[in-house]
Amino acid sequence: MPNIRRGCLKRDGLFLHSSTPDEEVQIPTIPVDVFLQEAENLCKWSLDDARALSAVGITEEILNDLPVRAGACREAQSIWNKDYRSQQEAQKEWAQQVPEAYDFRNDLLASLRFAYRKSEYWRKLHRKQSSNQDDVT
Repeated sequence: MPNIRRGCLKRDGLFLHSSTPDEEVQIPTIPVDVFLQEAENLCKWSLDDARALSAVGITEEILNDLPVRAGACREAQSIWNKDYRSQQEAQKEWAQQVPEAYDFRNDLLASLRFAYRKSEYWRKLHRKQSSNQDDVT
């Protein structure tokens, strides 16, 4: 399988072919899988009208190249979906675990404060933090 990322630029998490000018890049208005299916359907139907289409600049080469491009786009969409879903799952897991992590942190700090309450180092540190907070307010 060819490396679809070769010769591509990454922008906002998406890979764009380097020869595509910025003004030609369009944001899809329909889901990519629907767009690709419609493009492949039109490609099959247009093969019967190849002569008429060549008169308006749509060559047979363009028609034959369309399934290859659609396949590359499907591959890129699959990679994007995998990465996007993985990120969503990580955010969901983080959201579930963050309250427990903060509770653990707070318990640990309270335990350390108690354990070192008579320590001279702790008192100096606490005084320094208190004076810093007074300066802020």
